[in-house]
Order: sequence, then C-alpha cells, then structure tokens
Amino acid sequence: MRRSRVVDDTAAAVTIQPMTPRFTLRRRLAWQLSLLLACLLTTAGVGLWQVVGLRQDFSLALDRYEKLRELYGVGFHLQAARLALSLDFPDVVRARLEARRAQDAFRRQADELGTSAQVSAVSGGLATVVREMERPRPSAVTLDAPYAALQTLVDGFRSDISAAQATADRRQRATVFWLAVVATAATLVSALIAVRQYRAIMRPLSALATGVRRVAAGQFKPALQADDADAEFRALAADFNTMAGRLETTLAEMQQRVESATRNAVQSERLAGVGLLAAGVAHEVNNPLSIITGRLELLASRTTDEATRQQLNELVEEGFRCKAIIDRLLELSRGPSGERAPVRIDRLVAAAVESIRQLPAAAGRAIDFSGDELSIVADAGELRQVVVNLLINALRFTSGGRRIDVAVRRAGPRAEVEVRDTGIGLTDDERRRLFEPFFSTRRGGQGADHRGTGLGLAISRAIVEAHGGQIDAFSDGPGRGSRFVVSLPLAEDEAA
Repeated sequence: MRRSRVVDDTAAAVTIQPMTPRFTLRRRLAWQLSLLLACLLTTAGVGLWQVVGLRQDFSLALDRYEKLRELYGVGFHLQAARLALSLDFPDVVRARLEARRAQDAFRRQADELGTSAQVSAVSGGLATVVREMERPRPSAVTLDAPYAALQTLVDGFRSDISAAQATADRRQRATVFWLAVVATAATLVSALIAVRQYRAIMRPLSALATGVRRVAAGQFKPALQADDADAEFRALAADFNTMAGRLETTLAEMQQRVESATRNAVQSERLAGVGLLAAGVAHEVNNPLSIITGRLELLASRTTDEATRQQLNELVEEGFRCKAIIDRLLELSRGPSGERAPVRIDRLVAAAVESIRQLPAAAGRAIDFSGDELSIVADAGELRQVVVNLLINALRFTSGGRRIDVAVRRAGPRAEVEVRDTGIGLTDDERRRLFEPFFSTRRGGQGADHRGTGLGLAISRAIVEAHGGQIDAFSDGPGRGSRFVVSLPLAEDEAA
C-alpha cells in the first residue's frame, strides 16, 4: 500500500498523494458511507434473525405452558373425582361431576393436542369413566388409567418445554456471540474507513497549508502537485497554483511600479535641483560666456595662423555648447507653459517630420510617416519640440542607408506617436535611465554633435507628463534599433 506524504520545504514541489489515486472525494465519501451502512445493516440483520428465532422458541414454550396449564386443570378434576371415590362413603355424584368437568376440559383442547396415543388414551379413559358413572348402580370405577395417561401426556409437554427453553438459551448465546462478532467487525471497518478518510483529506489539506505558508512568506514556487489526489483537491491545487502565479505576477508588477516611482522621484529631485541650479547661475554665467565667445570669434577672424584659428573656433564651439546647456537648463526649470488649444496631432507630427527631412543630417536616411486624423488639447510648440527631439535622436543613432518610421495612431481613448529607428539600440540599463537628466548614450552616434547634453529626453518627458500623457522607450537590445512611444489623451469629442 502506497503511503501518502507531503514534500518538505526543500523539495521541488509540495505533493499531494492520497492513498487512492484518481478518485473523487464525493465518490470516496459515498463509497465509505455505503460500506458503513452495509456494516450497520449486517449487524441489524444478524440481530433481527436471532430475535426472530428467539421469538419462535419462546412462542413454542409459551404455547406448551398454556396447554400444560389446561392439562393441569384436567388433572385437578380427575384428582377431585378420585378423592370423592376414595372416601369411606364414596360420593358418586361428586365424582361423576368432576369426571364430566375433566372430560369437557380435555375435549376443548383435544383438537390442539393432536391424535397421539396419549391423547387417545386420556380421551378414551375419560369417556369410559363417565359412562360407568352414568349407570344407576355403577360398579367399581377406577380413574387410574386416564390419570396415568394424562400424566404421561403432561410429562411429554414438560419435555417439550424444557427442549424449547434449552434451544432458546443456545440461540440467545449464539445471538450474543454473533452480535459481538459483527459489531467488532463493523467497528474495525469503521476505524479503517476513518483512518483512510483522515489521510485522504488531512494530508492534502496539510500540503495546501504548507503552500499557503509559502505564499505568505513570499515563495510562490514550487507550486502544488496534486496529480494523484482526489479530483476536488486537484482542482483546488490548480486554483491555488493559478492564484500563486497571479500573486507572483502582481508582486513583480508592483515591484516594477515601485522601482519606476522611485526613479521618477529621483528624477523629480534632480529636475528640482536642475531648476535651482539654472535659476541661480544662468544670468551669472550666460553674459560672461557671451562676451568670451564673442571675443574668441573676433580673435579667430583676425588671426592669420590657420592652426590658431582652428583652435579658437573649437573654443567658440564649446562656448556655444555651454550656452546651449544653460538655455536647456532654463527651459527645464521653467516647465511647460500650460497654454492649451485643440491640435491635430497628425498634422503637427507630419510638419515636424518634413522639417527634419530638410536637415543635412537626414541625408541618406529614409523617414516614413503614416498617421490617423486625431485631435488633442495641447501646447503645439511644446509637442513639436518633443517630436523634434525624438527625430533628432533617431537621426543621431541611425547610420546612413537605414530608415526611420514615424506613425500616429489611435489606442482607445488616447493618441500614440511612435518613432521607430533601425539604429544602435539600447541596453536594459540605458533604457531604464534614458529619461534621467544629464544621461546620454554615446555608443556609435552619428555626426560631431552626437554628444548630447542629456536633457532633451528629460525635457520631453516633463512636457508629455504635463499634458497628462506618458513616454516610453523600447528596444530589443544593442544593434536592434529603438522605439519611442508618446501616449496622449484625445480631445473629449475625439474620444467620444
């Protein structure tokens, strides 16, 4: 017999293995209840059978007792008649009366006594005695013959009563014995059924309890294995595994949300710091920087040494780069304008694409656009800046001969703007940090200006979120291109 077991916490899975495989709990209970009922019916049947036998034995004994009592009555009358005749002056009248009474009493039960020799002897003897006593002058009458026959008949009835009592005693002892045997067997069967039922129910429940404790401890795997359990427990284990899987998925999603919220909080703190920094240094640095770059341009235009002019031009270029960073910081610190108006997002994106196509950096790259006619409520200038930022990034990291796809489509109550390139792609770490201020990917960018300030996507995200939307970046990995999706709520009439 295979025993049930529950695998411990270090095993590959919590296994439910009741003693009877491939069985339903309902069928098991019905079968065991039928077996218990059969035991009870067997016990009752044995008892009833023995009681019926006892009743028959006692009925026979009582019948013999009744007949014996009546025979005693006949004997009493005969004894009275004998006593009347045995007097010194025989009382024949009294004797005749008692003899007739004895004869009448015996006749009333003669049919029930049968036609045995003793019955015939008693009946004949009584008839003879009564005839003799009817004579005017009866001769010597004796009652010894009928009295002896009656005594023989009484002794026979006594023997029958003793035999019936002995049979009843034996049957009573047999009844007690068989009832004890059947009751013991029924008790053992009931105990066995109870043990098996306990194992079939409690062991799967213990396994489920172990699984629940694991889930409570945050261990969603291994799952419950209940292939050999009752059907109800297999279904319960399947539901439990489904619940554990959903809890694991939910926990993973919550962790991702927490990580995303943490990153957003960090970015918000950085943006706040950037705003304070920009507000504090913009005016103090911008004016001296303008003077420096102007003097450097003047010196570069007056010098005749080509090497010196090239170095001065590089300094001027870096100065303008610093000025661009400060302008971006000021733009980021000011935040979105808050001016909103209905905008055809498909036309706005198409115009931005057309503008980017005219840039020298777009040479050799195919930029395809497709869009649905959708309206949103937004600041057109800020959204154009977002689209231009995304397109410029796509140009920087997409080599010549490749294409960039731009699409505007409807996604439920929102409009989506997708910019897909076939460039260098993103790693998972780059994708997670892409919208952080001052973070810039520098792997294989195209052109001299690929070293961005790391503020363009941060500014774009701030603008999109201020419009109630979100921006996400996707990539299958380095060398597999990138995909940026901007999701914005549609205008109310458009959404309706």
